[in-house]
Amino acid sequence: MTSNSFHRQDIEMDRRAALCQGAFGMVSLTTAADMSFPPTAWAVPGPFKTTWTLENNVVMPILALNTVGLTSDETERAVASAVRNGITHVDFHPGKERDGVAQYLSHRDATAREELFLNTKIRKAPPGTSVEDAVALARAQIADDLQALNVDHVDMLMLRDSPDCAVMQAQWRVLEEALASGQTRSVGVINFCEKALTCLLETAKVKPALNYYM
Repeated sequence: MTSNSFHRQDIEMDRRAALCQGAFGMVSLTTAADMSFPPTAWAVPGPFKTTWTLENNVVMPILALNTVGLTSDETERAVASAVRNGITHVDFHPGKERDGVAQYLSHRDATAREELFLNTKIRKAPPGTSVEDAVALARAQIADDLQALNVDHVDMLMLRDSPDCAVMQAQWRVLEEALASGQTRSVGVINFCEKALTCLLETAKVKPALNYYM
């Protein structure tokens, strides 16, 4: 093996360690095959914090299953595999991934919901969407997601950025409403840059619990 190969391996190992020790350890099961992980699979240089405590004492598992790109059936099997291996934080998108989470829950007893930390995102408003329409889209999606999942709340709702500051501020108010009404236990943002955060914080009554950066 050449020195360049060793160097590439070192970089890859450093990247993986940073992923596990940084803001999140994200696990993406790109296939739906049942997987079994030996205890050493999760070994990283310690100490390794397994949860974060957010606002309102919401405990969020750091290690998460990311279902991006999976079909509904694949998502259901991926969630089942993750839970068997001790991963209970499920990061999914509206649509087929959400439907897969719903399938997983529908095929199990009521305790299955309480075992999971459900984390989903508000869709980006299309360019040119008015503030009023952006608000309506966010409210409709929250209602649709809860109905599809057959739950009364998720554990985290996250907002995506927008080139329109007013749209972000308006949609954040919808998330604040969802938090106040119990439709979610926490609210955050995903991949926000400094400019987007500054915009949001100008009018926010509730600060984001986190900026989920990936």
